[in-house]
Amino acid sequence: HQAAGAGVRNYAFEADGAGLRLAVACCNHHAAATDTAIIVPQQMEPEPKWNMSASVPPMNFGNEVALADDQVTLIVTSNDGTVTALSADDGSSLWSYKTEEIPNQPSFSTAGVAFGESEMLGKFIITTVSSGFSGLDPTSCRVVALAYNGTRLWETITDSALEGECSGTPVVSSDGRYVFLTHNTLNGGKFTCLVADREGTPLFSQARPRALSPIGIFHNPSEGPYTGGENNSNDLLVFAFAPKPGESTIGSNTQLFAFQFGLGFDGYETWTGNYNVKKLLDDSGWYLTAAPVLANKGRHLYVSASESQFVSWIGDLFDSNATTIADFPDGDPTFTAPFNSVALSSNKSSPMLFAGTASTLFVKLDADGLEEWRQETSSLIRSKARVAPDDSIVYYIEEDGTVHAAQVTDGEDLWSESITNDTVVSDFALSRNGATLYVGTSFGEVVAWNVAEAPPTSSPSMTPSVATISPTSPGDTFAPTVNSRTKTPIAVSPSEAAPEGNPPCNVCGGSRVMTLLDEFTSFPIVGNITCFTFKCLGEDGFIPEAVCPETPTIAAPCGCEDSPTLAPSGAPSVGTGELPPSPAMTPVPTPDSSIAISAPTGAPVSGTCSSMSFRSFFVALAATVVWFYWM
Repeated sequence: HQAAGAGVRNYAFEADGAGLRLAVACCNHHAAATDTAIIVPQQMEPEPKWNMSASVPPMNFGNEVALADDQVTLIVTSNDGTVTALSADDGSSLWSYKTEEIPNQPSFSTAGVAFGESEMLGKFIITTVSSGFSGLDPTSCRVVALAYNGTRLWETITDSALEGECSGTPVVSSDGRYVFLTHNTLNGGKFTCLVADREGTPLFSQARPRALSPIGIFHNPSEGPYTGGENNSNDLLVFAFAPKPGESTIGSNTQLFAFQFGLGFDGYETWTGNYNVKKLLDDSGWYLTAAPVLANKGRHLYVSASESQFVSWIGDLFDSNATTIADFPDGDPTFTAPFNSVALSSNKSSPMLFAGTASTLFVKLDADGLEEWRQETSSLIRSKARVAPDDSIVYYIEEDGTVHAAQVTDGEDLWSESITNDTVVSDFALSRNGATLYVGTSFGEVVAWNVAEAPPTSSPSMTPSVATISPTSPGDTFAPTVNSRTKTPIAVSPSEAAPEGNPPCNVCGGSRVMTLLDEFTSFPIVGNITCFTFKCLGEDGFIPEAVCPETPTIAAPCGCEDSPTLAPSGAPSVGTGELPPSPAMTPVPTPDSSIAISAPTGAPVSGTCSSMSFRSFFVALAATVVWFYWM
């Protein structure tokens, strides 16, 4: 049960209100990080954590305050191309980097940051800097790769492959080897791929007759959801035509594009095929200024389109007509698109969508792209929204600096607060535990606000720890998803073994396989757990045989599909690009430990459920919850 307006989940039985004592042993690194991530902090009135006045150069639209994966380092981009690292704890400066100016061509940036990791470079940060004058030729686009300690790994030199102004933030492939970006002149745009572990050497670049939007990317989709994309699970990229500077009408010849490496691609060194940009739609009737967003294994596409529209493809091929179009009052000028991409809730297969429109509205759409509610604002919203980890609260910031914490159910504010006297047009960050907002202003002020009381955290341990889940208020009841039997709390020791004798249970049912292992599903009593966790509960015999047939309902968000067939390989595509053999490079050393950033955490997507550390976790969890509930 979620207490009304509390933004925190409290589970209890109605039998005697004594609460349920859960014994949970932290297991291996992945499982511990995943399961603690779903503990949601208690919402609170906002209060300042720290305020660094003019701590970075001024920030503009497209710049960003981003949290690195250690959750203690902020990476901030500024309008002059400076990248600054700050401590998330107190706002103190860790390092800064600025590209060298080209004579008579001032540097400017409209980019945030992308994070990548490769065997050659280790972990790195990518951003872009333009040189020249925005909206005028000639300009040049430079891509910068930095180590996590601020050391420059490489920076692209000015050449014809990167002519024009950088368009938004670049994206990085799932293996960290390739960086993709779009960049525009007054005569058209280019889509370019760089090899990250070859100092940003261009792999290929393809020109289009109009400016191009920033790129949206989905790593390892189920396949390319367009004609000719069958069985291709390489990273999926989508972008579109963008308006030229000074345009006041949409015009014709507006197009949508997709790119994937060809079937069988295993690195440019051995690839003998071509590189193809697929034109999805010819004369779509709209432009984009923000990156498209993909979800549900790459099968859903959401774009923030001109004339204040949100256009969605929900399971339909992207080169067919859109599934839905949500239309809102026009901005000024009338063809203006929403300023940023939609923000998604945590349900990757059926998310809620949140965004500001091209006018003074903030809206929620359902997973099909249909409007659920709208809220009037006093100024425009240029920053991308952020959703709390339990999907109960959405945060958005007006251009005038007013922060809203709105309930996702109806859009009503839990609170709103003006956190700065300056404008806010850049993207902001929300900590992974939902406790702190980090915001940068047009003046260069970076502020941190505590918006929730974070649960205590500790390093993963093999020693079981005990947590008490508080009872709900009188009259509140918990509605189980499998059956409605009321249970009396039973004390179960963490050391008790799981029930013996249950055969393995395929929680997807039959011979179906689970494809979204890092997705979350709602589990009786406990709340959200990863699909990987649920899968292993079944495989390791913690689910009674009698209730196994009921588990596919709980596994619905986990992407259960019929067993896949072996995909064909080797189909080449169109357009060429070749590189000579890669020169020898010295691997980048690990950054200084004082600001080193740990590996990303998340649900494991491979491995054996019955590994010793994994099983020790479920002995405790299953004995106290699963067996208790179902038996």
